Amino acid sequence: MNKEQEQVARFNQAIDTPRRDTPGLPSENVRRLRARLILEEALEVVAALGFGVLIKTRFSDVEICNLDAISFIDSFHPDMVKIVDGLCDLNYVSYGTADAIGVDLQPFFAEVHDSNMRKLEGPKDDHGKQLKPEGWVPPRIAEMLDIIKDKHMALQQSILEYFDE
Repeated sequence: MNKEQEQVARFNQAIDTPRRDTPGLPSENVRRLRARLILEEALEVVAALGFGVLIKTRFSDVEICNLDAISFIDSFHPDMVKIVDGLCDLNYVSYGTADAIGVDLQPFFAEVHDSNMRKLEGPKDDHGKQLKPEGWVPPRIAEMLDIIKDKHMALQQSILEYFDE
């Protein structure tokens, strides 16, 4: 676990925030809190970059799962101090969410980085986003979680066997 995630875990422990030592989903209330914190900080960064967010919808309620329903409007003055503060806050709540689901992000980040580096041969979209080339392989997050789960179960079994002897 990197230093920053360890610091956030200590903070969460000090304030009695629900956290896990092994991968798994926390309660709906904890998931909702984490979602709100991440969205709040992400929107603060967007505002600090100088933009507001407009959600295009024909309905009063909309589930937003992609950027097609969102457009950015020039509504704020960019502010470097707020950008940096917001990015740090966004990292903080992201690490806190990792703590809440019992995941050390460091090996997963390395896997995602390697996967992103395999996008270098892909095209870019109209906004400048690097896209996946043909044959691109996604990060092996599920496989990595399975390995952690299997190791944890094997450790539990070893402990039980030790005490049964």
